[in-house]
Amino acid sequence: MRTRLGRVPRPLIGLLAAVGLLGIAWALAVPPWQVPDEPSHEAYAQTLSERFAVPGDPHRPRDSTEHRLASRSAGATRATGAPAAKPEWSEAAYRRWRALDGAISRAARRDGGGPNRAQANPPLYYAYVALAYRAAYRGDVFDRLYAMRLLSAALLLVTTTATWLLAGELVGRCRPLQLVAAATAGMQPMVAFITASVNPDALLIAGSTLVLWLAARTVNRGLTGANAACLTAATALAIATKVVSYALLPAVALALGVAAWRRRHGLGARAVAVGVAVVGVIALAAIGALSVSTADETVRSASLVSADGASIPGFASYLWQFYLPRLPFQEPVRGLAGHPFFDTWVVTAWAAFGWHEVRFPGPVYLALAAFSLGAVALAAVALRRRGIDPALAGLCALVVLALLLALHWTEFRIIEAGEESGFSRGLRELRRIPLDGFNGNPFMKGRYLLPLVPLAGVAVALAASLATGRRRALAVGVLLAVIVTLQLFSLGLVVARFNA
Repeated sequence: MRTRLGRVPRPLIGLLAAVGLLGIAWALAVPPWQVPDEPSHEAYAQTLSERFAVPGDPHRPRDSTEHRLASRSAGATRATGAPAAKPEWSEAAYRRWRALDGAISRAARRDGGGPNRAQANPPLYYAYVALAYRAAYRGDVFDRLYAMRLLSAALLLVTTTATWLLAGELVGRCRPLQLVAAATAGMQPMVAFITASVNPDALLIAGSTLVLWLAARTVNRGLTGANAACLTAATALAIATKVVSYALLPAVALALGVAAWRRRHGLGARAVAVGVAVVGVIALAAIGALSVSTADETVRSASLVSADGASIPGFASYLWQFYLPRLPFQEPVRGLAGHPFFDTWVVTAWAAFGWHEVRFPGPVYLALAAFSLGAVALAAVALRRRGIDPALAGLCALVVLALLLALHWTEFRIIEAGEESGFSRGLRELRRIPLDGFNGNPFMKGRYLLPLVPLAGVAVALAASLATGRRRALAVGVLLAVIVTLQLFSLGLVVARFNA
């Protein structure tokens, strides 16, 4: 054990300690149910823990009696999406809730499980946080919620470590560069905010990062039984977390195909069997995920077969208007408001907390946009100088393009069907009207892009690689200082919003 621990780089150990502390801080600093869709996800986890079933029973309410009582007492609904409103923090309200909570039986935990927007998700993540729910079972509803958040926050360590390893495959085993890549991913404000809540995106981000690392490792080191088995297991884990993980399959197929092709002269029966097993397990994982996913707006809209004649030209026009100004001859796309590209890729991907109402002043996002563009430009320069294996470049490109295609096609289909997004419907159900500055898109939100954060970390590391010697050490130090500062200011912004 000592030998194995001794092999873990000290910078990574220090980074994991810092990320772990930040994850705990985020889990405890955000008031209950002040994260997008957390009430739905918590209701799913409670139903799975209490009734060993997924939600969706039409004869039951979504939330348990216990949850509804706690939410009303804490003023959660009043504070959701309303910057001027605060949760209830008074001692008198707490005492009233304690008296009411003590008067209900444990059956009040089990009477939920009704129709739930999250019911389309496979149950893997909810089974994971259910471990914390059961560990804190003797506590109250808030004890169990925070226990689930803390266990979810532990996934930040997986994302950070896997990004470190991914950077080693793509950039090289240079510890300063691996450190800045892993810190960018693990300390990115929205990654920390979402992961330290009850939300399956926490496991999706961690699982996607593992898949990226193992795919790159398979390309670099060849097709072996261990590589194929690990990559298959990580892919199955991601698919069993959220159906959007099907977007990883093209990249996984490319990695396995390239690795098999490069070993074609020495490819024996064992390697062929491994390949067949890989395809079979991925297919089984896909079928299993579909079997537990009921058709909701996202699943229906993501279908590549359009029942009502969705056109490729219409999709092309939508994409143009999402990323570029509308041309005079184009019909406006219903639902695209403001600056969708900037709102999605910068504002809600970098720092939009609460139910997206907790934000920095506008100039901060301009600075973040400049930082992002600069990192991408410098990374491109670094790649041109050092070169990159075309298979690795194709792997990364496929991950990005497949995820974006899935997300954009889903939004386009929602627009064509005239449907309302789950996010906006959630606000409407809570009797809240979207605020000024909200991303008005029917579906796309920056947090859906977070599975790409390990590639963003690699881009920052590539940008830093252009410096050499002492300048590289200085560049890495400056980048780490910027990341930590943004993280701390984000935490302060959230604390001030809900407590000041």
